[in-house]
Amino acid sequence: SSYGVHRPEIRRDGLLPPQRQRRRSLAFLSTIPRGGAGNNNGNHDNSPLIEMNPVYNTKNQEQQPPPPYMTVGDLDHPNQYPKEPPPSSNNRTQAPKPLIEIATKFVRNLHHQSPTLSILSLLSVLVFLLWQIPSGPASPLLRFLQTHFVCSRDGVIRKKRIHTMLLSSISHIGFFHVLFNLYSFVHLGAPLARFLEQVLDGNGYGLWWFVIGASISGSMMHILTSFRGEHCMGLSDVTLAMFAFEAKRNPSREFRTIYFPGVGFLAQHVLTVLLVVSAFGVLIGGKNNSGGGVAHAAHLGGLLFGVGYYEAMLRGWIGRGNRQQQQRRRWAGYYDVRRRMRIN
Repeated sequence: SSYGVHRPEIRRDGLLPPQRQRRRSLAFLSTIPRGGAGNNNGNHDNSPLIEMNPVYNTKNQEQQPPPPYMTVGDLDHPNQYPKEPPPSSNNRTQAPKPLIEIATKFVRNLHHQSPTLSILSLLSVLVFLLWQIPSGPASPLLRFLQTHFVCSRDGVIRKKRIHTMLLSSISHIGFFHVLFNLYSFVHLGAPLARFLEQVLDGNGYGLWWFVIGASISGSMMHILTSFRGEHCMGLSDVTLAMFAFEAKRNPSREFRTIYFPGVGFLAQHVLTVLLVVSAFGVLIGGKNNSGGGVAHAAHLGGLLFGVGYYEAMLRGWIGRGNRQQQQRRRWAGYYDVRRRMRIN
């Protein structure tokens, strides 16, 4: 280019750069005379002041793609304006979903996370409803529930009702008892089920064996420390075992309660307090080995089971499989319990 003359850059395809194209598309605005567009003879007619875009045509509107750059004629292109958003599902005027549909969806999602959580939760609700049916002291239903869904020293040792050590965990009489236990069971059981699936190679039975072991441990502790015919029932021993396992795995995790909503307590500190309170309740005795009708012995058994289960997994005593599988995993560097125990 000569001095003082700037020539636009021409690409190999013969087109101008995008900046020059946009500048050229709007150049007519500065060349249109006031009062209308003029012709070569200098006469003015009634031509419009807006330049017609040859790309925009009503006949071939669907066939023609949108132009690569925007001019004045492109302002009403159908593809330029965003589509209206769909109506919000949170409309206040919309009728809410039925409770049965919400409950069914919740149970399905819970069963997808862990069948153990969904099955035991439904069984706990069913047994609770059976306890609420009005019946006399000599009714067959009441005798059936007291025989098979209540754990006591006399029933297990003298009458050989060993199954009550498991069935008593899904038995609740009070509404708030079953409500708090099921909330804790689902809240603590969902992450524990995912963790056991990862550590135990996804065999699908990790949480089942954990719940069975925690229930037996709590019932055994209650049987060994009760000598006056006290009985126990509820999922408290299982939920406390889950909490003890989580506290050992994540000791710095904060937990909050409804009594102190703005204060967080570290899991390790809460575990220590629960162990001391449960042990003290067992030592002082009282109704149901407790004060206020709380089965401290079953709670202590659940806490000790959770701590012991974690220590057993940390040392590789649980989840090893047979000896040949263990050797193959060690040779391949696959079996590393201490590393896999830290999976969140």
